Amino acid sequence: MRVRTLEALCRRLGAVEGAAAELGVYRGGFARCLSALLPERTLYLFDTFEGFDESEAEGQERGFVEAHRGASAERVLSLLPHPEKAIIRPGIFPATAAGLEDERFCLVSLDADLEESTLAGLRFFLPRMAEGGYLLLHDYLNPKLPGVQRAVARYEAEAGRLRAVPLCDVNGTLVIST
Repeated sequence: MRVRTLEALCRRLGAVEGAAAELGVYRGGFARCLSALLPERTLYLFDTFEGFDESEAEGQERGFVEAHRGASAERVLSLLPHPEKAIIRPGIFPATAAGLEDERFCLVSLDADLEESTLAGLRFFLPRMAEGGYLLLHDYLNPKLPGVQRAVARYEAEAGRLRAVPLCDVNGTLVIST
């Protein structure tokens, strides 16, 4: 359902300006979909490519943290149908977004799993979204990752209520329209 929703949203982008981005690339499965569906767009890929920041992941189940190790930027690039359009931004977000303050985004996949990284993603991307764009926030309804909902609540307390629709896909994606 998440990929089908992405396909439908990409068809609606038309002349909406901006690049695409994913924060929380992991092993690149969703990045591959973004690359295939938006071949003409620059695709920024933000991830540590080494697993979670230990200080932020404190308190998470050991298996959860271990499962997110082992991704590599090279492997992700090898999966993309249009790797020439991808720009890898390895490291801890939002520091990895330095220099992109004037960039505009038409579509963002935010899949950071944890509260502070999710909040940082909302704070960085939403003000830079082009009108008519979409931000897909993964794990919004995931009971194992309550920090995602807390991050949305904190952002809405700062910036006001978001125009958003929750999806009933696995772990609940929140689609935010701009």
